[in-house]
Amino acid sequence: MRKKLVGIILVLLFIPLCLPETSLGEVKRESSIQPLYTHILQIDGSFNISNGKAACYGAGRSQFTDTKTIVKVTLQKRVTGSTVWSSVCSWSDTQSGRTYAIVNEQKSISRGYDYRILIKCTITDSEGVIQETDSMYSRVISY
Repeated sequence: MRKKLVGIILVLLFIPLCLPETSLGEVKRESSIQPLYTHILQIDGSFNISNGKAACYGAGRSQFTDTKTIVKVTLQKRVTGSTVWSSVCSWSDTQSGRTYAIVNEQKSISRGYDYRILIKCTITDSEGVIQETDSMYSRVISY
């Protein structure tokens, strides 16, 4: 009886080693959440600080030729350690069709703050009705 019980326990311990290789990590990668856009083809940006200037870049593009793409980039700051963000300034660009709407600006900034940018992309139809909008934040940089 004891040998049979030990044998069953050993079999149960080794069964996972014999199963096909579908790890939990693989399942997580396959089921990661990605936005499913119907009108936005691309939204992208970058943010950096060098020599007291914030370099702010944001771009967006529509999937369709009969639309307008509006990209707005807002530079935000907060006191280091705070949770409250405030707007420093913003810029926008509007393009028709599948052309990229691009904001590429620099702004002099002050020390003692955390900075980031908010990139908002909006797609409208030919009559100005919003078809889709989304936004993303850059990384936070302390200066």
